[in-house]
Amino acid sequence: MSGDTYQVFNAAAVQASPVFLDRDATVEKACRLIEQAAERGSDLVVFPEVFIPAYPLWSFLYPPMETHGFFHRLFQNAVRVPSPQTEKLGETAFHEKVRRGSPMMPGFEHTLRPAQIDQLLAFLKTFTPGAQAVGPE
Repeated sequence: MSGDTYQVFNAAAVQASPVFLDRDATVEKACRLIEQAAERGSDLVVFPEVFIPAYPLWSFLYPPMETHGFFHRLFQNAVRVPSPQTEKLGETAFHEKVRRGSPMMPGFEHTLRPAQIDQLLAFLKTFTPGAQAVGPE
């Protein structure tokens, strides 16, 4: 049979909630979930949209004048790239890759990017087996 062939891998789609608007606690939780997925044979671990620090669902539930406090907390708990939080996620991915002898690439969404001025953004960041983050900066 002709055609392309692709490497087979196991993927884990995490269905978990973050620790609401708590970046550091959510990173710790994500690392535990990465470790659990690796123990079960996953080569790729992906998380829900804007898992860190939380999806801003309140913007659909409350009038704009009542959401400022939530957005303030969202901004305070957003992940900068690079940061100690991205380092911890990368180290966890690398540790699991070394322990299992196969690639581990946890993907996660984050919500802050350093620029001329801070701005809230949501995009995917993936860690390669060498603990290096790839994706938009």
